[in-house]
Amino acid sequence: MGDFNARVGNLDYSDEQVFFETKLEWPRFSYDNNLNKRGTLLLEMMDSLNFEVCNGRTKSDRPAHFTYISTVGKSLIDMVWVNDSALKLINDLEVIDCFDYSQHKALYLKLDVPSASVILSGISVHYKDYSMIKWDPNKVDHFKYCLQAYDNIYYNSSDPDNLYINFLLTLQQVARDCEMFRVCKELSYVNYSKPKPWFDSDCNNIIP
Repeated sequence: MGDFNARVGNLDYSDEQVFFETKLEWPRFSYDNNLNKRGTLLLEMMDSLNFEVCNGRTKSDRPAHFTYISTVGKSLIDMVWVNDSALKLINDLEVIDCFDYSQHKALYLKLDVPSASVILSGISVHYKDYSMIKWDPNKVDHFKYCLQAYDNIYYNSSDPDNLYINFLLTLQQVARDCEMFRVCKELSYVNYSKPKPWFDSDCNNIIP
């Protein structure tokens, strides 16, 4: 987030699928239609790093508003960029006019941070694990063998929910046996365990 001194216009290198199950829209729109060389280079660099620009994608900023207004013109040069792995954290982005001493507007970014807890020594954010089967074509025969040899699978039940659960657990166990089962974290773990020098007892007292 910051002043990139570049104008990206409505150019968008992003793929639509990266925004599935997020609160960001595709494609992005902007009131600033101007694209300059610095903007093109910025978009190319961010695209190579799997970063997406949030301006012009949120419910409060679509189309993207101008972030710099002066007597000689206006432009969108203050931007928020987010890595693909963190797009689900973005709730909203809003451009607000709250400074009397600056020609730049403020960017107000709202985040949805799951399972976050504030601790006295800093901030600890935990993310839920999720499991997946990472299919390996080289292990197809071994997977078939393990599936046929698995003893706990059954078919004689009048309850479709029980059949589904049994089938799901069977696939997961066979995938484990074939080393194709993975437990992953959707986002990285962040822990600021060391308090800042300014985080004193007065700061502790204002934490609800």
